[in-house]
Amino acid sequence: MKNILITGGTGLVGTEIRKLLGARGYNTGILTGRKDIQEENSFYWNYEKELSMIRPLNLLM
Repeated sequence: MKNILITGGTGLVGTEIRKLLGARGYNTGILTGRKDIQEENSFYWNYEKELSMIRPLNLLM
């Protein structure tokens, strides 16, 4: 059985893709920015924390 990680798996399209792949025998997981998702094989990504670490380049010194 193949494993597939779906980003945005809690949205409309991601949910349908997950159903389709599950019906075809794939093991699916989701990567989501929603803290309230408690499903098996769901992984929370705090994108706001990651984006706060990005600093703009000062190209005009």
